[in-house]
Amino acid sequence: MRSKTKLLKQYLSAEAVISNRESRPALYLNALLTGITHMPSVIGIIRGKYVFFPQVEIALTTKCTLRCKDCSNLMQYYDKPADIGLDKNIESINNFLTNTDLVDRFILLGGEPFLYKELAAVLRVVLGYKNKVKRVWIYTNGTIVPKDEELLYLLANKKVRVHISNYGEISRKKKELVELFKSNNIKYNLADEDANWFSMGTLEKRNRSKESLAEQFNKCDSYCNNILNGRLCYCARSSGCVDLGVVHNEKSVELTGGIRDALMHFVYDYVDYLETCDFCDKGTDRAYAIKKAIQTQNPLKY
Repeated sequence: MRSKTKLLKQYLSAEAVISNRESRPALYLNALLTGITHMPSVIGIIRGKYVFFPQVEIALTTKCTLRCKDCSNLMQYYDKPADIGLDKNIESINNFLTNTDLVDRFILLGGEPFLYKELAAVLRVVLGYKNKVKRVWIYTNGTIVPKDEELLYLLANKKVRVHISNYGEISRKKKELVELFKSNNIKYNLADEDANWFSMGTLEKRNRSKESLAEQFNKCDSYCNNILNGRLCYCARSSGCVDLGVVHNEKSVELTGGIRDALMHFVYDYVDYLETCDFCDKGTDRAYAIKKAIQTQNPLKY
């Protein structure tokens, strides 16, 4: 179960759009005024009835221009990467957002999202939920420069921000992307080239005890909430493990039909650990800093 106190703080921050530059008294006043203004939603969170997601991701495709050995989204294990059909992605988005009250950050991922030819169509749908989605982020590995005029127009929407990964020479188009975004008034961030990744390990089963898995899940606390192939999971690694057939009884929500009750349970019910935790090292002492974006020529076996 997510802490309602933490969820409430994230909700107030999302509605107030609090700036880190504000003084502490101003932050408190802003949060108080936001709480009063949005009292029904605040009460809904306290009662466990308001479906709020600080963040949710959707992987539009498993295709990527890179094959990073330590990709946390497990794209390195796909021997036949493919696009998720546009109809499938839009159905997932519509079913999810129709049954959700608010999302602070809705993130479009891949693989590499700029490989997805229908990215503009997906972005148009997400931006159509004006009162339910606060911000839309897109993560790109810096290897592709989008040319589609409609996509560039949509990327300039005030809610959208593109995050450009910086893997040094591997992100060979990052400078072109920066110039393109500047010239089209598209908000962006360029990551720090010196930042490291943390290894989550391979997809071998660890055979940890239930107590160890519960401790691991509690320490992990990622809750990135990832959609892949019509199913919502607690994290991207969990989504990948389900999609690859590594796990078969994962806690998740199939995004079809009337799912509001299922989403409320997803947000508020107690979860001791995920089946995927036993195929992951995050939240354990085995997770360690590694050089990012090391490439592998062939898909990894599992």
